[in-house]
Amino acid sequence: MKRIDPVLTQRARTMRSDLSVAETRLWVRLRGGQMGVRFTRQLPVGPYILDFAVRSVKLAIEIDGERHGEAVEYDRQRSEWLMARGWEVLRFGAAETLQDSEAVARTIAGVLAGKTQVDVLMAGHPAHPSPPRQGGDDSRQRARGGSNR
Repeated sequence: MKRIDPVLTQRARTMRSDLSVAETRLWVRLRGGQMGVRFTRQLPVGPYILDFAVRSVKLAIEIDGERHGEAVEYDRQRSEWLMARGWEVLRFGAAETLQDSEAVARTIAGVLAGKTQVDVLMAGHPAHPSPPRQGGDDSRQRARGGSNR
């Protein structure tokens, strides 16, 4: 696994203590497992820092500020880079987040609900669990080394 640039890591740490008002309002609704998953804020991923992320299901949440309109091409490239690596990217405007952080949180919860519980529980585990045993009591007895007769 490739190490993250220490300069990027330090920048992410600094950004965590300097969240925008919109990011702070949303963080209050995301932190502490309130949605059943663990969110991380200001997460370095490759050459980028994600505003919020759920690593277990590779979901990135970005809050675009007022000046972000100038960064449309950068955002597009960044989203493409993340999606090519299996991340889903949700973008919300800062004004939208400030005006109704509850609605933004509901949208995020809806996306998370669309991801199956198996996706959340199996993150980091084999994608194909063992098939269930066939049969009734006899199959359990055979598994323990007992007789079928």
